[in-house]
Amino acid sequence: RRSVDVPRSGPVTPIISPIHSRRTSLLIPKDGDDKLDFTRLGREDKDKEKGKEKLQEDKQKDKASSSTDDLRQSLTQLSTFSTETTRQLDQTHYALLEKTSSLQVMVKALKDLAQASCDLQVGFDMAARELETDITEQLRGIGHFETQQSTIETLQSRIHLGRQTADKLAERVDVVRKQIEGWERADRAWQEKTRKRLRITWAALSILVCIVGLLFMAFSYNSRGAAQDESGARGVW
Repeated sequence: RRSVDVPRSGPVTPIISPIHSRRTSLLIPKDGDDKLDFTRLGREDKDKEKGKEKLQEDKQKDKASSSTDDLRQSLTQLSTFSTETTRQLDQTHYALLEKTSSLQVMVKALKDLAQASCDLQVGFDMAARELETDITEQLRGIGHFETQQSTIETLQSRIHLGRQTADKLAERVDVVRKQIEGWERADRAWQEKTRKRLRITWAALSILVCIVGLLFMAFSYNSRGAAQDESGARGVW
């Protein structure tokens, strides 16, 4: 800072007035000048305060802007993370649904297989029991071969007799068939003869009717001619 000496009018000690709000010290020779200096100093102080306030506001705005950018970036990252998480959850859900469907199909197939196994077991048990029964009966009948052989021979003899009887019946049927065929041929011949006789009879009757008709016509014509002759003779007489 600079200090300005005030002019002395005599043996007076120079007065130095330090002003902390200014960078330079001013001499105040008059009251009007003092007022102007204080007014100017007040304005400068106000301008400085406004500059400081503006600087602080700018700093606060910068801080707020940086905070807003950070918040926006955080929100963007959070939205991206939420979208990715939702997509992964959807994929996991669909995968679980597919696995659940596959498990249901597998469970149904296992149920069908179990039912088929049960049915097969039941059928196998029945077949085993039937086979066991047959084997038991065959084992029981091992000591009765003679009886079975006699029974078989009896059945064979009956079958032979039945065949002979069937052959005899077939021969009789052939004879009867031949007789029936002969009767049919005789019936056809009789029918043919009857048709011929009927035709001859109808022809004779037709000829006879024609002859009778002609004779009747001739007799009628002769009767009319005789009547006309008699009437003519009477007229002449």
